[in-house]
Amino acid sequence: MLEKTFYHTLLAHSFNVPITVNYWDNTSETYGEGTPEVTISFKKAIPVSALTKNASLALGEAFMAGDIEITGTVDFPIQKVLTAAYESADSFMRNPKLMRLIPKQSHSERASKHDVQSHYDLGNDFYKLWLDPTMTYSCAYFTSPDDDLETAQKTK
Repeated sequence: MLEKTFYHTLLAHSFNVPITVNYWDNTSETYGEGTPEVTISFKKAIPVSALTKNASLALGEAFMAGDIEITGTVDFPIQKVLTAAYESADSFMRNPKLMRLIPKQSHSERASKHDVQSHYDLGNDFYKLWLDPTMTYSCAYFTSPDDDLETAQKTK
């Protein structure tokens, strides 16, 4: 019960468009006015402790694991959800009372420089092992199991 109250508080004002949320206990809630174009379905509850430690990471990992499904009548419903969350002034990403759910970065300039160098100064031989021929370092979107990396990067 307390877990569901937490979810309701987190999601009730997190979007600037109407969105339906289907919960793991077979209940649903529509947040916002109008006809929802997007539905977020929680296949199981994400622990509150994971959400309060790092909501963005917990939600992202749950999506990748299939514990959250995002569907809709619009193209790219996940993009619609993310944009709506970023644009809503009351979202946990912008509301001061809820922003504590997003961890603060405490990197010094020196630590950031070290991280960049250790990540990017590996040389092209390393990156050629897993990047496509254009050496594009970015995400990829695989629409079928037969897609190769180059096709998936172009699809994104």
